[in-house]
Amino acid sequence: VDRLRGIGFLFAGDAKAALREATEEVWETRFGELKQYRNDHGDCNVPQRQGKLGRWVKNQRHRRGKLDQARVDRLRGIGFLFAGDARAAWREATGEAWETRFGELEQYRNEHGHCNVPKGQGEL
Repeated sequence: VDRLRGIGFLFAGDAKAALREATEEVWETRFGELKQYRNDHGDCNVPQRQGKLGRWVKNQRHRRGKLDQARVDRLRGIGFLFAGDARAAWREATGEAWETRFGELEQYRNEHGHCNVPKGQGEL
């Protein structure tokens, strides 16, 4: 066995371990590239067409259920949004904006006795 390993022969378990190690190294490399992208651009929204990093980001977004929690936490720690997160954030922001505008409309109605806000009113 030692002689075989000495000439670079990989047994089945060795190949799996080597693959896991290579996969881990690639993940760490891409994660480092993503952190740099975030520092340069202020977000983690790497375009898919941006080579290996873009493809990796797309894959991570859709693999949340398959990633171990430590990786999910690391990605979230730098502001990474998984598939579904952006929609939830948009819904939350839209809901907040709607509530704000509704409050402004109530105030307008209290001041003017109606809800017929002129187009040129500005904010509201």
